[in-house]
Amino acid sequence: MKKKKGKVDFIKKHEFAGGKKALQEIISKNLVYPSKALENKIEGRVYLEYTVGFSGDVESVKILKGIGLGCDEEAIRLVKLLKFSPQNNHGVKLISTHKLQINFKIPIIEKVNQPTTLTYT
Repeated sequence: MKKKKGKVDFIKKHEFAGGKKALQEIISKNLVYPSKALENKIEGRVYLEYTVGFSGDVESVKILKGIGLGCDEEAIRLVKLLKFSPQNNHGVKLISTHKLQINFKIPIIEKVNQPTTLTYT
């Protein structure tokens, strides 16, 4: 009998509760576009690397590539809000490193159709 060869995950990294979709929802819901970036019409991606400790808390965040004008600081704030589920790796406590990109795109403001009134005197 031959053994199946393949990738076996003996040690599991920390995972965000709800998966990648829930992670994206949390980030998009809590993202506050920096006013300096809005004034200068700055859009782009911020690339981050962060470490998740034993308990599932984000311990350190490092910008790999930023766009400035407050977007980098906002991305760090968002990552520090995240809470991961701790993993049981056969009694081994684990610190894991993850990478993430956060997209900053200027929100489209919808124009509300309001009747215009003019008064002549």
